[in-house]
Amino acid sequence: MLPLLSPQVQDIFRSARPMAMGRWLMIPVSDSALLEDVKKLIQLRSARRR
Repeated sequence: MLPLLSPQVQDIFRSARPMAMGRWLMIPVSDSALLEDVKKLIQLRSARRR
């Protein structure tokens, strides 16, 4: 999934510290491409909880 995201979100993900519940990502949504990346990550997270 990571290669499908924008370079900015990839950098944020790589720099985020892994925690028991996953990673806390602070993504500044400044354009529609970043918003789509956030939606993809939310879908991935919600699919894992099912």
